[in-house]
Amino acid sequence: MPAPGKQRAFPGIVWYCDGMKPRLTQGEIETYWQRGYHLYQQQAMAADKLAALTGLFEQLHTMPLADMQAQYAAAPFDSGMDDRNLAGLNQCHLWEPRLLQWLLDDEILDLAESIVGPNIGLFSSHFICKDPGDDVITPWHDDRFYWQPLIAPMDKIVTVWLALDDSTMENGCMQVIPGTHFNDPDYELQDYDGNKSLFPKAFREDMFDESHAVPLEIKRGQCSLHDARILHGARGNKSPKRRCCYTMRYFSTELKLLMPVKRHPTWLARGKDIAGNSYVNQ
Repeated sequence: MPAPGKQRAFPGIVWYCDGMKPRLTQGEIETYWQRGYHLYQQQAMAADKLAALTGLFEQLHTMPLADMQAQYAAAPFDSGMDDRNLAGLNQCHLWEPRLLQWLLDDEILDLAESIVGPNIGLFSSHFICKDPGDDVITPWHDDRFYWQPLIAPMDKIVTVWLALDDSTMENGCMQVIPGTHFNDPDYELQDYDGNKSLFPKAFREDMFDESHAVPLEIKRGQCSLHDARILHGARGNKSPKRRCCYTMRYFSTELKLLMPVKRHPTWLARGKDIAGNSYVNQ
């Protein structure tokens, strides 16, 4: 853990800030809004924090499903989590509260603030891991399709995609199609084989030009930032190297949460609420 410094406290959580402020320049922010993404090719957090997060992920990645079910059953939330999402480590901070140490950490929030402003809510998180030889794809999608019942509008939501391993074309790095965050979400859907795809439904691949896709290749500890509305996806991992990330999603509290906080738990991560939302920590 970091050496003691400026202390921040949350219910059950104590974390320390070491003064590091990884913010984007004004030019990088403008480019982000034009393209819908940004590659932050610096270390997003201190090395000891990254090592501790990786260690916790290793524990969760090998945890038996029965243990996950037991921890989730003991958690104070009723979010309707099914076994597929539990095993896939989607929203696992709801039953593993140690993850809030990273989700509410100043180094990550400084990055989110560059995009969504000073009033920040924690929306969701997800470890996405492609083990060596894991040929499961992440089909082309934008997050609006999955989040429409939860929050509106969707113009100030950013995903911090933190690489726990080097992420390359070889092992299935994320790809984006720049500028598609300006598109209307009117794509037709198709069904995907749930054993070969991260999602059972996603956009039809013949509705956009994949040749415009940009691979977001980054090193361990670096991150990409992307808009919730941009088209993105990833190929399977046919390589001998694992590709794992932790996706941390944040929104401006100007946006209105549409689901009761017990059903979709959110935290006020920084600043103040603007839209009259409720939060776990208020």
